[in-house]
Amino acid sequence: MLTPSAANDHSHDLSKKQSAWAKPHSVLENLQGSVEKLSLTLNALQGSVELLQPTTKDFTRLKHVMHFQRQYDLISEKDIKSAQSQIAQDIRPQIDTLLSEAESVMAKLLSEEQTLEATVEKQEEEMKHQQLKVNEKQRLENLHHRAGDEDRSKIDQASAEAIRRLKSLKLKKDGLIRTIEDRAEEIERKEHQLYKLKEDTKRMQQRKQNAASDGAAQESQYELRKRQLTAELASIELKLDQKKKLIQAKRRTTIGDGIMSESKKSRRRKLVEADLDNTLGNDEPHWRFYPQHLRYIQDVLERICNSPYQGDPQLLEEYERQARSYLQQIQKDRTTISTVTQTDRKQWKRHSIKQMKTMCKILFPEGTVGATMGRIIEMLFSDEPTIKKDGQRSEEDDSMIDILERGVPVKVLAREFPPAQERRHNLQKAIHILSDVGVIETLQEVDESNDASPGEMIIRVKGVESIYEE
Repeated sequence: MLTPSAANDHSHDLSKKQSAWAKPHSVLENLQGSVEKLSLTLNALQGSVELLQPTTKDFTRLKHVMHFQRQYDLISEKDIKSAQSQIAQDIRPQIDTLLSEAESVMAKLLSEEQTLEATVEKQEEEMKHQQLKVNEKQRLENLHHRAGDEDRSKIDQASAEAIRRLKSLKLKKDGLIRTIEDRAEEIERKEHQLYKLKEDTKRMQQRKQNAASDGAAQESQYELRKRQLTAELASIELKLDQKKKLIQAKRRTTIGDGIMSESKKSRRRKLVEADLDNTLGNDEPHWRFYPQHLRYIQDVLERICNSPYQGDPQLLEEYERQARSYLQQIQKDRTTISTVTQTDRKQWKRHSIKQMKTMCKILFPEGTVGATMGRIIEMLFSDEPTIKKDGQRSEEDDSMIDILERGVPVKVLAREFPPAQERRHNLQKAIHILSDVGVIETLQEVDESNDASPGEMIIRVKGVESIYEE
């Protein structure tokens, strides 16, 4: 191996030899040779440029075309797996059908093969039997060779016929052998196709298992979310039980059970009418006949504006307009109102309830919440008993105390709004909204004679005080 200094000396010697060998006679000759070499190089470069120009003249256009045209698309592995699973689902029924058809064809071919083998064996036995007969006839011919010409001719005819029959049987045998070979080849082809179908089925099952393993991870997340929701539901149920116990402990209201007589109902109605007439008889301004109504409606409007169920401003304005028209309707001239009969009061009340139902539908136009709220208000403010088909009052109406005081039992609402159809009528949502805006309240009856009895849940107008008979 040469050292760097030795290598440098060796290269220096070579350069000296080359320079000594290529050394020109003069500087002019050296320059002239350089010019010739340079001209040759330029000519070669010019030829290369001329050759490249027709080849590369379309590169700019192709560059722009490739820039604006998308030649390749990238597909995610998830899309490929979903496509594979979809193809597997689409192809699986066809594969099952083909497998069943192939199995039926193979069974049919096997039965045909067995039939043909039995036929061949039977024909071989017949051929052996015929051969024995021919041999027997030949022996008889040899024995009776010296018989007459007629007997000989008969024997010849019989032998010729036997030979012809033997040839025909041989031809049939050859045909059956060829048929068996064809059937065997067809069976081999079907077995090959069946093997391919089984391989395809295995691959499809493997892909399906892979897809199922991918879906198991997602199901684990779903199970985790389900457990969280179950825990939240359990905590909500616990809070609800605690709230029920608190309500039973406080006993905020005690409503006696029993049936009010007709005299008590009529007297209560008279007391309410007398109070109404006394209020209308005062010389008050137009908007002060019923100040509690105006304050009540303004309070409801304020609660709606501040509650989470805020409606459209236009709908609120429509509600205020209808409320004012309602007050104008009930606060007409005192002379006219004082002469209103009981029948007119009922019609007026029905009209007011109808307006309240319309207002609920305007404030809550989506779904059936507004209609359900209107029906609840109608049941709370309506004092007309339900009439049976035979013209008698129902037992439920006879057992109810004044609707405004006692309210409507939850079981009565459940009969009209079945819990199984909650998605259709949205009763719970309607009760929740009416409670939030301060229209109704939910209470639990307590039986004074039996403190252990939990009573039943009722819904009534919030803030209604009981009217007791003197």
